[in-house]
Amino acid sequence: MRNVICLFFSIAFLLLFSISTTIAQQQKKIENENVKTEKKVEKDDKWIAMDKLLHFTASAGITGLLYHSYHCQFNNPERNSIYFSLSVAGISGIGKEIIDAKYRKTGWSWKDIAADAAGIAAGYFLFIKLKK
Repeated sequence: MRNVICLFFSIAFLLLFSISTTIAQQQKKIENENVKTEKKVEKDDKWIAMDKLLHFTASAGITGLLYHSYHCQFNNPERNSIYFSLSVAGISGIGKEIIDAKYRKTGWSWKDIAADAAGIAAGYFLFIKLKK
């Protein structure tokens, strides 16, 4: 039963992520019309913003879903499953920032990395620790 609950919350986090992504894309279109320089983008990087919610929910959802898949569905050892889910979630957040810095020209954001770390921690406690 706990596995089903874990899977449900992982999927709920990813659904919330996809809905908030759509909202963020609409907001980004509006911001892109007004933002012309890279310095302006850096000034707009706030601690509390839709972008940080996206990073948080995506990291939490990735952590929970990967743990559930790797451990519960594929019957891998719990320790390996924890390391795998936390590592992939962390690497995906760092990869996103590298893409932002290199290709999207919005720059590297340590605030986004902090939101990713908080989401990974939340995913770990919600989907892994509470499962026990």
